[in-house]
Amino acid sequence: MHSLVIIQNIVGFIALIITPFSTLPQLYKTFREKKVGTISFSTFWILWIGLISWFFYSIFQNETSIFLFLSSFLDLSLLSSLLFLLYKYSKNKHYISMTIFLVTIYFFIVTIGILKINKIVEFSNSIINSILINIGSFCIAFASLPQIIKIFWKKEIKGISLFYKSLVFLVELSWFIYWLIAGLLGIWDINEGVSVPLHEMIQLMIWASLAVFINLLLLLILIFKNWVTAFLNRQKTKF
Repeated sequence: MHSLVIIQNIVGFIALIITPFSTLPQLYKTFREKKVGTISFSTFWILWIGLISWFFYSIFQNETSIFLFLSSFLDLSLLSSLLFLLYKYSKNKHYISMTIFLVTIYFFIVTIGILKINKIVEFSNSIINSILINIGSFCIAFASLPQIIKIFWKKEIKGISLFYKSLVFLVELSWFIYWLIAGLLGIWDINEGVSVPLHEMIQLMIWASLAVFINLLLLLILIFKNWVTAFLNRQKTKF
């Protein structure tokens, strides 16, 4: 087996294992503290939409990847639970309606997944798959941006798990490496592993690069949060 394929398999395995569990640190922190702090709801809604896109992409294939399906399903389940807690502990007036919405959508997509896996529903379209990939990649790439904006707007950092963002950054970096190798395998015509054409590699690499950059920026803000908040407060007093 080609060495690049071995690296791709290892990186892909790491990404698929870490991805669904990356939400757990934030879920635990929110449940333990029962406070929302300066967590951006928009960030997790954008991420939720992105995960739904990847979930449907995982089942609308000629041959459904059970690993991608399970990873997307578990990640979506944990993220939905986190959104539920965020609304609950923020005492948001839309708490009940958002809960009903989350439960309804969740059971809808689970039903579709079960029907597809049992081959009761057969559906596959390359154009729709491409749309799902782009929606999912766009959402995941820019999901952390509202959180960064809120930090600078509120000039404080509360309730955000550093461990959670570290895992997210590791996941995005893993997918960046994975798609880079997939493109190289396609360019070099190596008939092993997962390969993609050059134009798909460029497309996926752009999204992955944005995701890595934005998540790295947020991760650094959290690591140096004392310096960042001190700087923001100094800027606030100047005005």
